[in-house]
Amino acid sequence: MQSGKEYEFEIKDDTEYYNIGDNESLPIEYAMSLSGVKRDEKVKRGDKRKILVSARLPYTVNESKVIDGLDYRLWVREGNTQVSVIDWQPINRAFLKNYFILDTSWMIPNRYFIDIKLTSNQEVIHYIDQMQFEVVNQVDALH
Repeated sequence: MQSGKEYEFEIKDDTEYYNIGDNESLPIEYAMSLSGVKRDEKVKRGDKRKILVSARLPYTVNESKVIDGLDYRLWVREGNTQVSVIDWQPINRAFLKNYFILDTSWMIPNRYFIDIKLTSNQEVIHYIDQMQFEVVNQVDALH
């Protein structure tokens, strides 16, 4: 007895990748580095800086990737407490770099810290105290 069903199969070249099952991969833990402000630099209030975020691949020397799922947070220390100045904001993805713009025009003179957060395959990895700098008034910067 014939069922009358027809099946179609797609023939693929043997150089193509075949995937059977779940395609979830393990999250990659990158080595993060920030540039645009030197560590402990005294930044004049009113400066705008482009902060580049480099996500270096593990076990490589200088190989970095532009990736999605990056956020940054700006905070200050009040005693033993971290006080968020800018809560988690997405980091921009350009063709060659990840970056964000740091506008100090509204910041009061203080020591600031930047943390990075990476979300990869539903896992969240925090990179604490990736950058610290001090915002100073222009008069203070001259002395």
